[in-house]
Amino acid sequence: MAAGVCRSAVTCNAGRLAFFHPQEAATVEAVVDRLIPPDPETPGGKDCGCAVFIDRQLAGPYGRNEAYYMMGPFQEGTKQQGPQSAATTAQRYRKALAALDAACREKFGGKTFADLSDAQKDDVISGLEAGSFKLDGVDSKEFFVQIRGHEKWLSCRSNLWR
Repeated sequence: MAAGVCRSAVTCNAGRLAFFHPQEAATVEAVVDRLIPPDPETPGGKDCGCAVFIDRQLAGPYGRNEAYYMMGPFQEGTKQQGPQSAATTAQRYRKALAALDAACREKFGGKTFADLSDAQKDDVISGLEAGSFKLDGVDSKEFFVQIRGHEKWLSCRSNLWR
């Protein structure tokens, strides 16, 4: 990476987060950096600005569900019908990030996801994908699919997460 180039999109834009609180941004950066790990030739998810991209999406019409019918009554639908809830995408994301950090603090002696070792982060992410790492009040598999989908929007590499 060229000298003088910022290594973290969120750090470069400190104070300019549109949706995430700093701890939420740190958690998202840590997740996307495990999904798109840096190597000597290319930047990882954090350095590519994935967290900033997700932040902007959640702060905008997508996060506010402006393209969705948001009037009740709400009832459980099928997976093909998408979320049937008064909660917006941004609200669900914020709840999932809080649940992720709470579950990590409980399982890993007070550490948030961003504070875990890379091996522990990989175990948690694998557990989210499989649905075996439980989050309070949040479907962990659905959250994995959501954050993985956002990361894929920016990824120019393939087959990173197996």
